[in-house]
Amino acid sequence: MGYSDYKLVLSSLQAVAADAISGSTIDFELTNPPLKWGYPMGVKLTVNVATTPDTTGLKVSLCWHTAAPTDATYVFAAYTIPAAQLLANKEFILPIPQGITPLRHFGVYYDLITGDGSYTLSAYLTPYPATGV
Repeated sequence: MGYSDYKLVLSSLQAVAADAISGSTIDFELTNPPLKWGYPMGVKLTVNVATTPDTTGLKVSLCWHTAAPTDATYVFAAYTIPAAQLLANKEFILPIPQGITPLRHFGVYYDLITGDGSYTLSAYLTPYPATGV
């Protein structure tokens, strides 16, 4: 399941009814979690509520930026989750690829694929592989 630390929160019960950046971004010059280069990391994504899953899926893009990201301009990894898997209380661990050069800010961009679905999501930066998943 990984762990959820308030300093590493990206989305906390964020309502996503249209394409959007995560409610929070992590500024690695201000937030200094005990990370070590080369240590596998991922994003723990939880579907808290799937109110109207009238969409074909959700594309989740992991973004770096020199300033707080507002869109999916600097995507370094993207994951597509089919609507059939976007069930309430379902958790996903999205790995951060190794060998990338990080920029100062980190965020997640949510892109609803075809349709007008609505989800409530939570996301955290977490060690990968997170145990129990």
